[in-house]
Amino acid sequence: MIRLVGAVLLLIAYGLLLPGLTQPMLSVVGIVEKADLIEVGRDIINNSNGVSGLFQSFANMLIDGLNTSGEITAMNKTQSILGTARDLFDSGHKPVAALIVLFSVIVPMIKGIVTLATFLPLAPRWQTRLNRFAATISKWSMADVFVVAIFIAFLASNGLEGSSDLVHFDAQLGPGFWYFVSFCLLSILATQLITWRRTEV
Repeated sequence: MIRLVGAVLLLIAYGLLLPGLTQPMLSVVGIVEKADLIEVGRDIINNSNGVSGLFQSFANMLIDGLNTSGEITAMNKTQSILGTARDLFDSGHKPVAALIVLFSVIVPMIKGIVTLATFLPLAPRWQTRLNRFAATISKWSMADVFVVAIFIAFLASNGLEGSSDLVHFDAQLGPGFWYFVSFCLLSILATQLITWRRTEV
């Protein structure tokens, strides 16, 4: 009965995996205050050696007449796990994209299929092999969480790279993050319930 509950929870967990892979994981928004941007432009004009004093005065007069209230969105990036893997692949970072797909898609799918296959009425030797393989691949089961950490760090560093005090960044976790975390936690619980009888024996 405990193993059956574990199997049901495992199926629910894999139902959460698809939105966890395809829904937005993290959103990073970069905001620039118009007043700060205009002041940067003023400094560039006033500190340029090749610009005449007449042009500088005229430019400053124009700048003083500008509306400096409000802000400008300098960057707005929202990505899912699979979307990030695709962008990495397209931009030439194929090994990183392959690792994300391996640990967030392939390993969890193989683990789920093998774990559910232990419920089939197979010969004892095949049951033993499946149990051993499931135990081996379970050692990699937290690697997908590690990939999520890398993914979040990548987006954050990608967004903040080359930034200064001019741009203010705000990062928000999306629904994909919560789906994926729910999948990880529920699949761990389900695996523990499914292997309960095997460990007792």
